[in-house]
Amino acid sequence: MRIHSLFAAFAMAASLVAQSPLSLPFNTNNGLSGTAGVFFDLNVTDPNGITITSLDVNAYATAGTSGSVEVWTTPTTYVGVETNAAAWTLRDSGGCIAAGTNVPAPVCLANGGVFLPTGSYGVALRHVGIGVRYTNSTGTVTASTAEVAFSGGKSATMTTPFTSSPIANRILNGNIHYNVGNVPGGTCPPFASKTLVGVGCYAGADSWYESFPQLANFDMAGAPGTEFVVTATPVGAAGYAVAAGAPAWYAPTGTQLLSNSATPLALTDDTMAGPSTLPFAFSFPGNPAGVTVMHAAVNGWVHLGPTTLTTSDYTPTVAEFHNLQPRLFPLWCDLHAGTNLTTNPASGVYFDVDPSGQTVYFTWLDVADRRGGVPTAGATSVNVQVAIHSSGAFEYRYQNIVPAAAGNGVVMVGFSKGNLNVSGGPTSVDLGPRDITAAMPFVTTGPDSRPLALDSTLPRFNQNWTLTTSSVQAISPITITFFGASTIPGLDLGFLGAPSCSLYLSSLDIGLDAVVVSGSSTITIAVPNTPSLGGAVLAAQSICLTLQNTLGLATSNGLEVSVGL
Repeated sequence: MRIHSLFAAFAMAASLVAQSPLSLPFNTNNGLSGTAGVFFDLNVTDPNGITITSLDVNAYATAGTSGSVEVWTTPTTYVGVETNAAAWTLRDSGGCIAAGTNVPAPVCLANGGVFLPTGSYGVALRHVGIGVRYTNSTGTVTASTAEVAFSGGKSATMTTPFTSSPIANRILNGNIHYNVGNVPGGTCPPFASKTLVGVGCYAGADSWYESFPQLANFDMAGAPGTEFVVTATPVGAAGYAVAAGAPAWYAPTGTQLLSNSATPLALTDDTMAGPSTLPFAFSFPGNPAGVTVMHAAVNGWVHLGPTTLTTSDYTPTVAEFHNLQPRLFPLWCDLHAGTNLTTNPASGVYFDVDPSGQTVYFTWLDVADRRGGVPTAGATSVNVQVAIHSSGAFEYRYQNIVPAAAGNGVVMVGFSKGNLNVSGGPTSVDLGPRDITAAMPFVTTGPDSRPLALDSTLPRFNQNWTLTTSSVQAISPITITFFGASTIPGLDLGFLGAPSCSLYLSSLDIGLDAVVVSGSSTITIAVPNTPSLGGAVLAAQSICLTLQNTLGLATSNGLEVSVGL
């Protein structure tokens, strides 16, 4: 089968010894962005000469950025002709995709390469669209093979070739691949590629959320005189049943936490309230013992537990949602509690304890939408309430919301288990946003667990292809990665006793095992410098042991790659 022949070709790579390429270390400590180049000299000592067929460069650009590299030459040496365009000849060029700092980015010369007979030459590699990374040195650096010797170098901005004064002692990071003699490289193979297919099992998340581009897009506001309610009821210790609830607005009568008065707390924009004490312990995923102290924020969220924060974040991001400490987010956005006090003295943020002692309320009553600047009093109005019950359930209650006419700003709604150890503990798992109103009723899939995942570097010629399986369950001492000819959309393995796990390989041809260290394993395969393999497709998928199904195995996503530059 094709998969076996590919692995045979890969295995032979270790036994093939050649002088090509001429290599300079990828150890950059400097570079030039934009269109720039490096100069160096090559002394060809082989009597047959050499043909440069491809390069690996250290591109100065975000990985995945496309550009090109041009090869220019001049007789004898580059020294003294760095700004003399007439002395240089463009010999060949090739496309390049940046691979990241100190990661070789291949360049196949599109016209067969550059033949250099025996002798000395100055060379300039002009990087277009990707910039160049190099290494500062204290003088000339040399390197050689049996056929050719390198010495250099300098760098220069080359928006217009050979017009800018060069910078001395700048050394190429790269590999120069060549054939001995006037032997063109032939047709350039394709670039290497990879595609992730499907998802592994088992994924779980205690946290859940929806993100809106701005308050005008918010779809849970009640029309004037009505109310929209979202209820979240605990399911076990690690999830919630989320559903629409019945109107139950509690008219605030208690402590006005944030107001224009000096008592109890002078208002400033983005204020964080002091502690509010609950008559019970509120438990939530990650903290079964619960908390008895909470803090309200002007900007539409409640901090679950004590905090020394005095200001509240008004720019929601998914990263902060998961990375900070646990919070309830009824309406996280940029709000202002003081604007409407001149038209409504009751405007503000309140904390109330229900007469039953089993429920507390945080209410944002007629506060203003501040996006786009502080609005005119009465021009905007936000009315939101959180009811927090001793049972561990909570409700988000929405009455009339009048957003600002101008200004954008993300709005987030949901619950975050967060990072219970902000000094470096794991953040909550992100399974992506959901449309809460469309999805209700739904049950969140806690406890937090990341699915078994397989990813890899790109399988490039003359480089190692490294496959990494991560989020391996603690019970599993090894992983097995299977290889096949291609991926398929996914076959649910419930009939084998592994529901929610899928097979993504069209065939299981070869399996390689790897030891698990700290929840992940790696497999490294040498890809030979064999252009005829360009475009060859391989697929892979990993498995590990699990206690979450009767089969005892969890599967990863599928991975399909194409060999190339």
